Amino acid sequence: MHAIIENFFFPIIKENLVVEINDLGTGTSQVIQKANILSLVDANRYADDLRATIEVSLEATRLASKDEFFYPRPDFEFTNDAGLTSDSFSDANLKKMQEAYAAGEVVSARLAIPILLANGKKVVGYADLFAKGSGSEIKPIYKAFRGNILIEKEKCRASQPYDVLILDIFNDDDGNELSEYMKYAEDPGHTEWKNSTLRRAPGTYAPSESWQRHAVQRFGSSFIALLSGTENQEQLVGFADDIFFVEKEVVPETPGAKSGGRGTKSGTDSPLPPDIPPPAPHCIYDEKSLTIPIRFVARQGSSLDSLDRLIVGS
Repeated sequence: MHAIIENFFFPIIKENLVVEINDLGTGTSQVIQKANILSLVDANRYADDLRATIEVSLEATRLASKDEFFYPRPDFEFTNDAGLTSDSFSDANLKKMQEAYAAGEVVSARLAIPILLANGKKVVGYADLFAKGSGSEIKPIYKAFRGNILIEKEKCRASQPYDVLILDIFNDDDGNELSEYMKYAEDPGHTEWKNSTLRRAPGTYAPSESWQRHAVQRFGSSFIALLSGTENQEQLVGFADDIFFVEKEVVPETPGAKSGGRGTKSGTDSPLPPDIPPPAPHCIYDEKSLTIPIRFVARQGSSLDSLDRLIVGS
């Protein structure tokens, strides 16, 4: 039950899916549907973040059923993967969105993105965004869906705090070209969107149509940036952690003391020696040179010093 609710809560709440679990041992069954999913979460004491996600999803379907979306300006069209900007919506709508977000309400937006087919025909795909502002101490929750499939490894790179964010690339009776397009960007397990997998659809889309995937993956971070009234700053989770991590504090080396323990980086505040000896001679080899060892015999009174290698052209 937990796995079903965790992975399929959105299609269940959208009433695209009803699940019945039968216990053959006891002869009992349990139906999971929109009407009882929240009570099942409460009764089984699931984590607070799952309950918050269910609540936002229920509100999202209510907003969608009444077509209560904020739409971008009529003259706005995505032309690259830059995502949303403050010019995407009218000033009046942007103000309403930010006020609702600050009040802890769920803010919804429907976005249209153009896709050029290989035959030159231009089609349009759609995605819905539902965001709830940060009003609790739970870890930010991002859920991306294509149709009824949870793309579980997709991450939102927003640096601003938020509670729940849902990206829904929905399927409808007329078909959604964006859902079809993103299908070809998924790995076989439908866990994330990758650029390389777009090659699976040769002859379907124009060669230039690869930016849409990046735009979709930035919908969430740019949407949160607009709602919070800040610039879009993508968070690079874990970036360069290994490069700049220092296990122990670096301290000057005590003269005469043995080197520190494992993980300690020794150092000194002594000045550099005035005369640094040159490096020892070494052989060099590449495709255009050849190293040949030569033995020199010095006569009395002559000086060859360190010359013991000769490099000749190939």
